[in-house]
Amino acid sequence: MEISAVAGLVLAAAALCALLRRYHAEYALAVSVGVGALIAVQMISSLVPIVAEIENLMEQAGVAAEYGAILFKVMGICFLAQFAGDACRDAGESALAAKVEMAARLSMTAAALPLFQQLANTAVMLIRG
Repeated sequence: MEISAVAGLVLAAAALCALLRRYHAEYALAVSVGVGALIAVQMISSLVPIVAEIENLMEQAGVAAEYGAILFKVMGICFLAQFAGDACRDAGESALAAKVEMAARLSMTAAALPLFQQLANTAVMLIRG
């Protein structure tokens, strides 16, 4: 899906949500989340060549595959948290949005622990000589 199609869909959905919010706020939220999910699914297909290229670059650089997996996992957590937080804000639940974003930060930190361990091991090896 091209950006022009995404922009048109989002503008139409925003106008529809503005109209629906006056009488049926729950329908406006459903439209907003539905359009957001549709765009996310369409964009995932655009990510396939990008992921393949990143994997290729990492292979050429000699980076371990597990580090690429960590990178993609953290990116996925980031995108999901952003989507969930935005949906919560659309529903007027900013406190829930803050909670999902905090949970995402903790999840990303946990997912990146192997990288931190490798950095610590490398630093110890360099210090010891």
